[in-house]
Amino acid sequence: MRGTMMDFPLTLPTLLDRAGRLFPRVEIVSRRPDLSIHRSNYGEFHRRARRLASALTKLGLQPGDRVLLYTDGVFEAMNAAQVEYSKPRLEKFLAANTDLSADKFANALLDDVNVWSDDPNGRSQDDDITLVVLDIDTPNQAPV
Repeated sequence: MRGTMMDFPLTLPTLLDRAGRLFPRVEIVSRRPDLSIHRSNYGEFHRRARRLASALTKLGLQPGDRVLLYTDGVFEAMNAAQVEYSKPRLEKFLAANTDLSADKFANALLDDVNVWSDDPNGRSQDDDITLVVLDIDTPNQAPV
């Protein structure tokens, strides 16, 4: 993807990399679940993201690999027959959906779990579900 004013793609990794290198002291403010405020900056975010990338590389991950982090609410979701979604079913879903982008994969997995746990008697999935999908890409070399 090339624009008329940029010679690099306007993707989230590119933007965050540039923010970390060019504006390291700009503050990032977020609110935690307990309603407390957490303060950081783009420089710290950039350092932590690079440490994560380095750790994943040391584990042997390569471009094209996908990492799925999830809570137990995914594989413990029960259907009307009280059968869990299960880790083997999750692994099968992973293998069958490698062609989806990270966001489409996450949405498709949530849809699959919701369809699995849909109960005609009104019982619904009652455990929390958190997903993080990381696709390992080649590093972007954005200009300074």
